[in-house]
Amino acid sequence: MSGEALTAKILEMDIGNSITEDVIVLDLLSNSAYGGTDGDGCLQLAQKLSNGKWHVLGDVAPQPPSVIRAKLKLISGKLPVERNLLYIFLVPIPRYLTEACCGDISHCVNRNDPALMDEVIAATTKFSELLKSFCTGEQLNYAVVNPLEVLNITADNASLVLENGQPI
Repeated sequence: MSGEALTAKILEMDIGNSITEDVIVLDLLSNSAYGGTDGDGCLQLAQKLSNGKWHVLGDVAPQPPSVIRAKLKLISGKLPVERNLLYIFLVPIPRYLTEACCGDISHCVNRNDPALMDEVIAATTKFSELLKSFCTGEQLNYAVVNPLEVLNITADNASLVLENGQPI
């Protein structure tokens, strides 16, 4: 699905009576919500290698909720709370679900494993809950958009995404 198609789907969503004059779309966690695992199973963020491209070494894995909470605390109190301002927060999904970052077989090792899709679905649900809780605590006028929901990716059809290499 193209970026334009995803944007169109998001705009079709019912975000209640929160439509206001000004809208800010925030994708705060995508660069840090997922990473790769090292030989000991510890999570590390994507790394920029000598070829100038970003790589996920080992298995793709979501950060634990405690890390996401800590990242949200960093911006606590920094977003203006205004009645006519709507924040749309995008729930992060990993970049490398259906394709690896490169041809190195030690990168994104588990990308075709159905268990990863289950982890991603669970993680996006948890990340969505954390973002909603953060926004409520900050008293923001908000909507939280989970791209998997927008793309109709569920536990029931996730294996099709892996087989086809693209969202359904």
